[in-house]
Amino acid sequence: MASTGTLPTKRLGGEGFAHTAYFQCSMHGIIADAMLPTLLERLVGVCGNVSFDGGQNFAENEIVYWPAVATPFGPARNEDMVVRLKTDLLNDVGVNMRDRKWRLCQYGPPEPPRPGQPLANYRSIFDIEVDGDAFAFVELLGYTRTFEFIRKGFRFAFNGMFVLIYRIFQVPVPHDIASATPLDSLDSVWIVEAVTRPMKQETIPKRSEDLFTLASYLTGLVDLQVMDHNVLSNKIKYTQQ
Repeated sequence: MASTGTLPTKRLGGEGFAHTAYFQCSMHGIIADAMLPTLLERLVGVCGNVSFDGGQNFAENEIVYWPAVATPFGPARNEDMVVRLKTDLLNDVGVNMRDRKWRLCQYGPPEPPRPGQPLANYRSIFDIEVDGDAFAFVELLGYTRTFEFIRKGFRFAFNGMFVLIYRIFQVPVPHDIASATPLDSLDSVWIVEAVTRPMKQETIPKRSEDLFTLASYLTGLVDLQVMDHNVLSNKIKYTQQ
């Protein structure tokens, strides 16, 4: 990734990161393990994915970073946001983690609901590919690794949207996916996430309608919901002020 100018230390998207503002809509739900085969069968029919063989086709490693030096206590501290590195573990199998293709991501604050205008959850998204050593680049931006996890499961595409069905695995040893262990609290359920592709702000109402339509196709199997926007907050909650 070629970038010039002053590197931001708290939030991405400033000078040196010229880009168009994009947004992403989402809805979430959970299903019991026993319901998984039925949901997969429904999604094959809805999405027309006749080539689906029943095997897992989604595995993503995500590393979450906080500012290495917290902003001093005050209003400006509210601007401190996490950044993320993501990589598709199903591509470049066997490649050293530092040499993999990584994407640098940051989500904006989730927007609160608007009275009289039912919308899915939505927020701005900054997502670019990083060339070279992504770990060193994020540290150069002023961030330090906080935690790391893997999402593994299934992915279906439908009308410019994705349905992700996954479980979360924590990675206690930095960049060592062999150390991943499942979260005990999620060992009997699957998270279901329906998300749109990144889009322009003016298309949010239409894409929200599309998500609600998709959710209706899965009624009886999974209850996709609009989450409390505070649950999806990307703001850092420091334990010490």
